[in-house]
Amino acid sequence: MSLEFVAISMLVLVFLQILPLFAEIAMEVYTRIPNGSLSKYLLVASGLMVLSMGTLLMIFFELIVGYYFGLFASVLAVVNFLVHSIALFKNKNLKEHLHRDFLRRYSLEVCGVFTFFLLIRAIIIR
Repeated sequence: MSLEFVAISMLVLVFLQILPLFAEIAMEVYTRIPNGSLSKYLLVASGLMVLSMGTLLMIFFELIVGYYFGLFASVLAVVNFLVHSIALFKNKNLKEHLHRDFLRRYSLEVCGVFTFFLLIRAIIIR
């Protein structure tokens, strides 16, 4: 398996993780958090994206720790899908966003599972 294929899969995963952040900012989710502000929300979201890009960079340079961080990110993508799906079904205010948000998160889950298996295979082959 080529390094480029793993890196592209990880890049798509990071992209799909960024999309919900824009949706949450547009829906002003940060105002529903006690003492929440946009600057705090963006600071945390930016930190998570920097870590994701760092993971991608480590994978690109073929550092084994990057593959393990990638595994962690792919598992988080699946957990993110499950948690947000449960929240969407329970929260009556977000029902109108269900079809759009569910499809986006479903693609995140599929990419997360696919990336997970790619990284497992890459670690075993190394």
